[in-house]
Amino acid sequence: MTNYARTKNGVLLDYPYSHETLLLDNPNTKFDKRHDLVGWFNQTESATIHGNKLEEVVEGLIPEYDPRTHKIFKSAPTLVEGAWTEQWSIVELSEGELEVFLPTVLQIKEDDGRRILEIAPEWMQRNLTAQAAVLAKIGQDNWTTDQADEWAAGELIWASIQAIRTASNMIEAIDPIPYDALTNEDRWS
Repeated sequence: MTNYARTKNGVLLDYPYSHETLLLDNPNTKFDKRHDLVGWFNQTESATIHGNKLEEVVEGLIPEYDPRTHKIFKSAPTLVEGAWTEQWSIVELSEGELEVFLPTVLQIKEDDGRRILEIAPEWMQRNLTAQAAVLAKIGQDNWTTDQADEWAAGELIWASIQAIRTASNMIEAIDPIPYDALTNEDRWS
């Protein structure tokens, strides 16, 4: 659907300007299907006597924003390189609005799982567990240098996983869970 603005000499008067606006501005006129909105507008006193124009408003690029911390809404179009272009405003969410986006314990646990799987997919975890069982059966005193290196590499992976679990437990214990718990990497390190 095309959006229009009523303008005069490069100044925005009304936005959006729609068929409903046309009817409200001209209550004693019957508009039929012979013309589209622009065609009818061009025959009104607003256009013929007052010199107003009905101009198309093009879509503006929606800026990037974090919907967990900000909201976005359309604001009045501006003239950009000769074309009326939609503009967007980004504002921070109020405390009440932020509460709607507070993560739940389940979301923290899901993120915990995602982070762990990035370090060690399930197949790797199974292999590490099997490897640990075999090495435990052999006994540390009987390991070869390669087996000791394998154990050390496995311990590093498990230490990284334990750090994520510890961070997850700490985040879950905060009441309420901070809105940035899923995005603030400092909380996970």
